[in-house]
Amino acid sequence: MSLITLSAINIYPIKSTAGISLSNTWIDDYGLSFDRRFVITDPQGQFISARTEPSLCLIQASITQQGLVITAPNMPMLEVNYTDFSSDYQSITVWNDTISSPQATQAIDHWFSVYLARPCKLHYFGEHSTRHVKDSKKQVSFADGYPLLLISQASLHYLNQRLISQDEQSVSMTHFRPNLVVDNTEAFAEDTWQRIRIGEVEFELVKPCSRCIMTTVNPTTGEKSNRQQPLKTLKEFRQADNGDVMFGQNLIALSNGQLCLGDEVTIIKQQSPLVFASKNNNSSNTADVDTPPSANSNIPTSPSLITKVQRKKRSVNILFDSWNKEIKANTKATILEQGENAGLILPYSCRGGMCGRCKIKVKSGQVKQLADDGLTNDEKNEGYVLACSSIPQSDLVLSKPSSTKQN
Repeated sequence: MSLITLSAINIYPIKSTAGISLSNTWIDDYGLSFDRRFVITDPQGQFISARTEPSLCLIQASITQQGLVITAPNMPMLEVNYTDFSSDYQSITVWNDTISSPQATQAIDHWFSVYLARPCKLHYFGEHSTRHVKDSKKQVSFADGYPLLLISQASLHYLNQRLISQDEQSVSMTHFRPNLVVDNTEAFAEDTWQRIRIGEVEFELVKPCSRCIMTTVNPTTGEKSNRQQPLKTLKEFRQADNGDVMFGQNLIALSNGQLCLGDEVTIIKQQSPLVFASKNNNSSNTADVDTPPSANSNIPTSPSLITKVQRKKRSVNILFDSWNKEIKANTKATILEQGENAGLILPYSCRGGMCGRCKIKVKSGQVKQLADDGLTNDEKNEGYVLACSSIPQSDLVLSKPSSTKQN
């Protein structure tokens, strides 16, 4: 059998923006050097990602000795120097972690605010910034939770075969934003690895990577797939019992060192892979948003599915009754996105309509449901929808779920 080799190295200097392909790199205390060392936040310090702002993935960052040169569609070039950041450290939030980091100048913040059409700020993971990997003494910068992500080329090939067999478009590796890609393996061989060596560096594979709605964003156009692909197909054969959809492996480097394309990958220690429930490819619980429900549908008539022809996009009101908050909303974005934009902290996990964590009860009004897989039939009959996958079609009154077991 051919040697397993390192076939791609990618870094993403600003979290959620486009990646840079490298021929070699250095593993430092935080993962790949220059990887996710910058992050965009709202004025309150809450991080912003392409989950809610897909156009972020169209921002290109080039590394210079002084910092970055940044370009984006319909925007002037922007130079960001390390000296542009304040010596005062501000608290920002990435998921559940609070991190102290320097903030950029107003001119830099203005550039990102104009591009995203919302107030925002750029922060840097500075010399005195710290953030630890969960249950580890190892550090991580602004990545979601772990310093590195690895995927095999064979795993992507297998996924694309399934997509094509269902008349869906194939996807590129950039949909999944790995740092390291390896070749000459069987599909999902990485699931069985516990410790590996690439070149001169050893790594521990600590956790399969749970994928979210960001994988449905086309990295070339910045548009989300209206068919929720490839997440929908991954769910058929890579969904864990808790609803998470897994693709790729999170890594921690056990030492510093250099990596180069073509480096041999040596399997030092193996482990039993996570077992996934198999689902029938021909069945789907996802509602057809272009077709109204039949008389025998178990989806309740209120809230109901409605067609694009029935209603045009317009302004609506949403009353988050349990939160004592009413907002002016629209019939384009999801309930979750619009609630977050209004400052509400709403529960969610996959953002793909699969885990059920964002379920919310519609007391009155109509929504368009893009997915309802994370709900039981009883919950559907009681009027629950998934905030991440439901778009208002009329004024809504919403409430938190009762204190029953979460999916």
